[in-house]
Amino acid sequence: MGGWNGGENVSEVKRDEEINGISGTVALSRGTYAGLTVVSSISFMTNKKTHGPFGDVRGTPFTVPWNAGSFAGFYGLAGYYIDSIGVYLKATNY
Repeated sequence: MGGWNGGENVSEVKRDEEINGISGTVALSRGTYAGLTVVSSISFMTNKKTHGPFGDVRGTPFTVPWNAGSFAGFYGLAGYYIDSIGVYLKATNY
């Protein structure tokens, strides 16, 4: 993850995995642009395992699981840091 002392992390979600939630922490940024509320760490939950955490695990935790719909993509706002993240879900027929 970017920002202060950030780096690159890679994790592969396999074809038989379905992303069914995200979790992480939000905290105040440090270093350049200090004091902004940003996503400081993030994890991706699937039906098989949790990928992550990525970033600096500190601050206030959040968890966003979903039971209805199928993962279709992410949206958000980012520059030097991840400011916000959301999820697009595809409707499923029951």
